Amino acid sequence: MKQTTTEPKIKIVLLGRKGVGKSSFLSLMLDQNAQNISKPSLLLAGVGEISQQMHPFGTVLWYDTPGLSEENITSGLSSLASVLQQSDVAVLVCEGDKIGAVERDIITHLELKRIPRIVVFNKADTHHIGNPEGAISVNSLDKTQRLKVLAELKAALIRVSPEDLVVPPVLLGDLVPDSGSVVMLVPNDYEVAKGRISLPHTQVIRDCLDHDQMILTVKEKQYTKALESLTHRPDLIVCDSQLVEQMVVQTPNNVKCTSFSVLTARTLGDLQQMTDGALAIWQLKDGDRVLIAEPILPENLKDDTGTVKIPRWLSERTGKDLIIEHIYGSSCPLGLNEYNLVIHRGLHQHSRKDFLEEQSRCAAANVPLTNYSVCLSELNGVLSRILEPFPNTLERYKRKREEIIYKTSV
Repeated sequence: MKQTTTEPKIKIVLLGRKGVGKSSFLSLMLDQNAQNISKPSLLLAGVGEISQQMHPFGTVLWYDTPGLSEENITSGLSSLASVLQQSDVAVLVCEGDKIGAVERDIITHLELKRIPRIVVFNKADTHHIGNPEGAISVNSLDKTQRLKVLAELKAALIRVSPEDLVVPPVLLGDLVPDSGSVVMLVPNDYEVAKGRISLPHTQVIRDCLDHDQMILTVKEKQYTKALESLTHRPDLIVCDSQLVEQMVVQTPNNVKCTSFSVLTARTLGDLQQMTDGALAIWQLKDGDRVLIAEPILPENLKDDTGTVKIPRWLSERTGKDLIIEHIYGSSCPLGLNEYNLVIHRGLHQHSRKDFLEEQSRCAAANVPLTNYSVCLSELNGVLSRILEPFPNTLERYKRKREEIIYKTSV
C-alpha cells in the first residue's frame, strides 16, 4: 500500500514586531506551548520550526521568527531571506489593529517577494478593533476561542494560498496495495449517455490504473455473482450512493467498502468535517433550519433524493419538525449562521480550493456541513461501515457518535 508523505504541504512564516504575541498566537493554533516543541531551523539561527497536522491540508510547517523593530526592520527582513524563500504564506501578527512603520515595511517586503499574507490583530481583549477588514481578530490567551480562530485561519489559508498548495490527494490509490483489486458497483438504471461513463466512475478507473491496481466494474444485479467468481477477495468495493445499503448487506465483513461520494469528499474537501456534519443530524431540534444545496435544479422532483428523500428521512429518523430549504447554484448563501445544518451535493463539480472555501465558511459560522452520501449513510445506519477504509476518520466518528448519543439520552 502506498506510503503517505510527511512532507509539509504549506510552510507558514510568522512575522511581527517584538511583543505583539506571535508565540502566544502560535501556541493557540497548536493547542500547546510553542516554545516547548519548537526546534531550531536549519535555514537560519534564531528561527524555530514546528510541524502541525491541520485538516484539510495535512502537515503544515511554521517558521517562528524573532520579533522586528523600527531599528532593525531592514536588516531583520534581509536576514530572513532564506526563510522567506521557503515560505508559502506569511502570517503578520499585530498589536491590536496597529499598522505602523514596521508592519508597512513587512507588507511591502512580502509584496515584493510575492508571498501571500494573512493579518492577525492580536490582544483584542485590550485593544479596540473596530473593523478587521479581512484580518483575524483574536485574544491569543483565550483558549476558548481556539476552534473559532483556527477555522478563520484555515479559511484565510485556503483563500490566499496558490492553487497548487491545495492539490487533491489521490482518490483511492493509497487505500489499495500494488496489484490489488477494486470492484466498482454501478446502478442498473445507468443514466449516462450511451457509450459513456460518469465522471466519478472515470476518475476511479483512471486512479486504479495510475496506481497499478486492477478494477472490475459490475452492475448491481451482477454484484454477488462477481464476488463469487473472484479467486481472491477484493481489497476495496466502491459503489454509487443509492447502492450503499445493498453493498453493505452483500459485502463480506472482511472486505472494506465505501462510496464514490465519500472518496470525492475526501479528495475535494475535509471528510472529517462532513462526518461531523452528519452526526449533527441527531442534535437537531424542532424548528431548526436545514439547507440542502444543489448545483442545479433536478429534472425529476417526484422522487428526487434532495427534494424528497432526504427531507422525509430527516423528519422521520429524528422525529423533529424541521424547516427544510433548498438552494440551487455554485455556492451557499452568505447568511449561513441562520442554518443548523447544510447538506451539499455535486462535489465533483467544484475544485478542491472552491469547496474547501465553502467548508471553511461553514466552519467559521459554526454551522455543520455534510454531503448527500455521508448524510444518507448516517440516516440508514451504515456510515461506520463505509468509513472503514479511513481508520482515523472512523475512530473520530465513533467517539463523537457515542458522545452525542450519551448527551441526547441524558
